[in-house]
Amino acid sequence: KVPINKELKKPTTPSVWASFLAGKIINCRFEYENRFLKIVDFLFKFKKKFINKSFGIGSLTINLFKSFNQQAIKTFPKLKEKTFLEKTNSDYCNIPFYDYSDEYKKIVVLLNQTFIEDKLTREQLKGKLLEIIGNDMKKIIQKVKGNKAELFFCYFHFLDLIQHSFLDNPIFIKECYKKADTFVARLKKLSKAELIVIISDHGQKNGMHTNYGFCSLNKNIKIPKNIEDFHNFFISYLSRNRQNGKN
Repeated sequence: KVPINKELKKPTTPSVWASFLAGKIINCRFEYENRFLKIVDFLFKFKKKFINKSFGIGSLTINLFKSFNQQAIKTFPKLKEKTFLEKTNSDYCNIPFYDYSDEYKKIVVLLNQTFIEDKLTREQLKGKLLEIIGNDMKKIIQKVKGNKAELFFCYFHFLDLIQHSFLDNPIFIKECYKKADTFVARLKKLSKAELIVIISDHGQKNGMHTNYGFCSLNKNIKIPKNIEDFHNFFISYLSRNRQNGKN
């Protein structure tokens, strides 16, 4: 189970990962880099809902709002709570709230250029997303090599992005899942980790978020039913391993 945003009636990436990291339900959403961009985005949504071409303003209004809205970049909000990463001997790469905000901003720009500004075709978007994915994987691989941390957490966003942007292309989506499988197998071999946990912030159906996530482990052990309970699960698991002299 994952936290459901009451307003949107679906999970949001910041809420789910914040709850996962901190061990308690945290309700939050992506935030704007400054107040001006928040106002601009509100006006853009107001225009979409209440102003149409029949007002006589026509495409001029649409293009004006597009030119402002493309700058309305959202980022992960500041996470105030301590997480299991601070409470354990851990390391991470490319994860929400820590070192992923700049990457996310690049992705938002690409999505705006494709679906709002019409500057990129979906085929061009596909190529750019695959390039980002490749760079992310290289960065994670380099961080894992020789890493001595007890717990290592990495995040890759591309399956979410691909399914939102290419929901009408199941063959391409399946190719991306195979790419993810291959990547996880490489990480598993490289890290020699005793326990591997793969967890999602939500599922997707027809390009929309489902109200539940998924989890897979390489061991037959009981896992938490709620995503926020993984916080204590990891801390307890590592503590038992230390007592038993395992790495």
